[in-house]
Amino acid sequence: MTPRFYFFICFIALTLSFASCAPKDSNICGQVEGIVRIDSQPLVNADVYFAPIAEGSFASGIANEIGEFQLKTAGQSTSTAIPVGQYRVFFNHEGVASPDVLDEDGAIVTPATTYCDVPVKYTNPETSGLIVEVAEGENFFNFNLKVDKSPDETAN
Repeated sequence: MTPRFYFFICFIALTLSFASCAPKDSNICGQVEGIVRIDSQPLVNADVYFAPIAEGSFASGIANEIGEFQLKTAGQSTSTAIPVGQYRVFFNHEGVASPDVLDEDGAIVTPATTYCDVPVKYTNPETSGLIVEVAEGENFFNFNLKVDKSPDETAN
């Protein structure tokens, strides 16, 4: 089981825990679009999550090849409207350390190994430090995540 699978299970559990709650002004919504980068480079195929600080449902989206994303409320396949309010933002993105190893018949002998290449602090709504206010109408957010450099990496 990959880290993305476990992350997905946690996301679903959190979403279901909030599913019965609806914000008081749930009929007032905004649309959210944005760009996510890591060290100024697009974070292609990153999962973008907005977790409501008050009651409500999560919203999520996936960044495209240039890091652009558009959010949808959890459980909604087409609606891009999410309730107004404050949200904690967090991300997930898997890199592939090694691809699947196949035998001559094409069966997987050794499954691919993956890793999350987003700094750990940005993968949790409580530690990301990113809080946004979604207002009625169109909202655009630009996130540029920073990879912390160790002293060995920054020394010349």
